[in-house]
This record gives sequence, C-alpha cells and structure tokens, in this order.
Amino acid sequence: MLDLTQIETGQLQKEKPELYYWAKLFVAKTWEEMQMLSEKSEGIQEAVLTLKELTEDEKIQLQCEAREMYEHTMASAERFGRIEGKREGKIEGKRETAEKMLRDGMDDEQIQKYTGLSQKDIEEIRYTL
Repeated sequence: MLDLTQIETGQLQKEKPELYYWAKLFVAKTWEEMQMLSEKSEGIQEAVLTLKELTEDEKIQLQCEAREMYEHTMASAERFGRIEGKREGKIEGKRETAEKMLRDGMDDEQIQKYTGLSQKDIEEIRYTL
C-alpha cells in the first residue's frame, strides 16, 4: 500500500525512484507536471499519452453532448413557439369574430356562446370599437 500524501518525505524517492515517479503522476495537477514526469520513464510517457488521448475523447464527447442539448433546447423552443402561436391565433380569431358579431348587433350571450370569450373580453372589444 502506498500513501500518496506521504510521497514528499523523500524516502520513497531514494528507495524506489520508479515507484516515486508513478506516485507523483497520480497526484499531478497539471499537464506540465505530467509532461515532466513522462521524461523519467517510458512507461509513464505512454500512460500520459494515453491519458491525454482519453481526455481529448472525453472533451469531444462533452462537446457532442452540449450540441445535442442545444439542439434539443432549440427544438423544444420551436415547438413551444408553435403551440403558443396557435393559441394566440385562436384567441385573435375569436376576438375578430366577436368584433364582427358586435358590429352586426348581436347580444353578448350569443357572442359568448359562439366564441367562448368572457363577458369582460367582450366588453374590452366593445370599448376598442
């Protein structure tokens, strides 16, 4: 067992330098640190290259996922826009019908019956005429 928090004591570096460099690789925080360690051993160099390739693949995967999420969001917004547009169109159509009915002198009850508009909506339309 190797306690990675204790690798800086120097004992491991003296006794088992190859193991010390591998341990340093596991606690490295930057690509620069890993690059420096890869110069110490061919095995570490291969590990760093593999890690870099895997990380690049992961970045590409994250970019693809982000693109999919963007496209999904845009499609949802488009669907919502269509639904909202239809709803607004229906309301506008009912209001236009109510305007015609008011101009023709129909009473409010008939207008409510055929348009589904509330009495308040009909009064607003009457006010704008």
